[in-house]
Amino acid sequence: MKRIWLAAIGLVFCGIVSSQQVPQTPQTPPVPRVDSDTAKLKVQHIEIGPEGIVIRDRQGKILKIQHSADLDLREIDSILKSSGKSKIEIERLKADLEALHDSLAFEFQGWEWGPEHNEGGIVRFGSSIHVAPGEVVEGDVVCLGNTINVDGLVRGSAVAIGGRVIVSNTGSVEGDAVAVGGHVIKHPGGRIEGENVSVGFVPIPTFSFYRGAQLASVILLFLVFVFMGIIGYALAPKHVNKIKAKLEEKFLKTVFLGILWQILILPVFLLLIITVIGIPVALLLYPLFLFLAFVLGFVAIAMYLGEKIKYNTRVTASSPTATVVLGTMAIFSLVLFWAILDFGGDWVPFLGGFHMVLLLLLAFAMFYLFATAGFGAAIMTRLGTRPKDVVPNPAVPPQATTSAHATT
Repeated sequence: MKRIWLAAIGLVFCGIVSSQQVPQTPQTPPVPRVDSDTAKLKVQHIEIGPEGIVIRDRQGKILKIQHSADLDLREIDSILKSSGKSKIEIERLKADLEALHDSLAFEFQGWEWGPEHNEGGIVRFGSSIHVAPGEVVEGDVVCLGNTINVDGLVRGSAVAIGGRVIVSNTGSVEGDAVAVGGHVIKHPGGRIEGENVSVGFVPIPTFSFYRGAQLASVILLFLVFVFMGIIGYALAPKHVNKIKAKLEEKFLKTVFLGILWQILILPVFLLLIITVIGIPVALLLYPLFLFLAFVLGFVAIAMYLGEKIKYNTRVTASSPTATVVLGTMAIFSLVLFWAILDFGGDWVPFLGGFHMVLLLLLAFAMFYLFATAGFGAAIMTRLGTRPKDVVPNPAVPPQATTSAHATT
C-alpha cells in the first residue's frame, strides 16, 4: 500500500513538472526572398532611420524595410566600418541588405511599397513638376514657365503659369486646375474636383472640342495666303515686280513707311469722313486701296524672299508662282512650327508654355516685319504703278545723204 501511494505521488509530481512551460529561445525569422529585380532597381537614395531602411528609386517610389523599435541604429555605422564598407552598394543591394540583416539580427516585417507623402506644397520655376503615381502632395502645386504632370494625388490646387496642367488617368486634383498661358488637359479616368480653368495669353483661333483645330486653322491660313499669292501674281505680275524692286532697293525704308501708314490708317479715314466729298472715298476706295496694298505687298515680299532662298540654297523654283509659294512658306515657317509643337507638345518633356509663348511671339514678329515691308513698298510704288514704264521713242531713221555733182 505504501508503495502505491509513493508511486501516485511520483506521478503527480512528474505531471506538475511537465505542465510547466519551458521558455523557448526565439528564432530569427527567415530572411525574405528578394526578387532579382530588386537588385536592378535604379535606386537614387538609401536612408536608415527610425522608420527603417528607406530606399527611393528614380521614379519617386519608396521601398521601406521595417525593423524592431529597440534596434540601436548606431550599430549600423560600426558594423559597416568593421566590414570595410562605408555605404550600401547599389549594385549589390540584395547581398548587402542580407549581410546587414545577419549582423544586426533584426526582424524584417516584409517589403512595403508605400506612396511618397509630401507634407507641403511644391513650387518650381522653369522646370516641370511630376507628381508620380502613388505620390500624395498635401498642399498646392505651382509651376512657373513649364508643365505640371499629375499621375498621383494633389490635395490642393495645381496651377501652371506659362505652362500646362496634365492630369493622367491615374491622377487626381482635389482643388482647382488652372493653366495661365496654357491648357488644362484631363485624360479619361483623371479627376479634377475643383474648377478647370485655362487662360491663354494670345487670342488664337481655336476650337475647344478638337485639340488639333489650332494646327488645322494655322494650316488653313497658310493655304489661304498661298492661294492669294498665286492669284495676285497671276493678275498683276508687273505691279508685283515693281513692288519687289522697291523692296530690293530700300527695304528698311519700306518697313518704316509701312509702320507709319498703319498708325495713320484711322486718322486718314476720319479725315475723309468729315468731308462730304471724301465720304464715298472713305467708305469704298480707301478700304479697297488698303486691301490691295496688303495683298500686292505680301505677294511681292513672298517673291523677294523666294528668290533670296533660291540664290542662297539649292532649292529650285522653276516658275515665278513657285517662287511666291516658296517665300510664303518661309514667312509662315515659324508659325507652322509653333502650331505643330503646340499640338504635340506633350511629347517634348522640357517644352513648357513659357517657351511656346516666346516662340509664338517670335513667329508673329517675323510675319509682321515682312508683311509691313511689303505693305510699305506697295504704298511707295502706288500699288506698283510707279515708276511708270518708259516707252522708248521710235528710232529716227538716218537721213540719206546725197551728193550733188556739178555738171558742167
